[in-house]
Amino acid sequence: MAKPKTEIINDSYEKIIDDMYYYLASLPKPEMVSFLEGVFTESEIRMMHRRWHIAILLSAGLEYRAVASIANVSTGTVMSVKKLMLSDKESVSKAIKHFKDVKKDEVLADNRTIA
Repeated sequence: MAKPKTEIINDSYEKIIDDMYYYLASLPKPEMVSFLEGVFTESEIRMMHRRWHIAILLSAGLEYRAVASIANVSTGTVMSVKKLMLSDKESVSKAIKHFKDVKKDEVLADNRTIA
């Protein structure tokens, strides 16, 4: 599938997308996972998980190299996620605070080889 050059902007498209968000918000986890697995590739889901994990680790105050090692990604990927976190007017940071208060010591306890 070719990458879209621009986002579609019209009322009917926006309604379809809004309806999808409302539907997803109403689903229990197993049904949401099933939906996501049906819509996204394994690689896209894996990257979504990794980006969220990286954002959590960065929010816990870990250095880029430690985050890269723990998340098994390059420091470039860590930097990209950090850039997204800074450019999105803190919506990712707000979500992280809403869902989990991650402490650096807790993350390091789970990854004892990283210091």
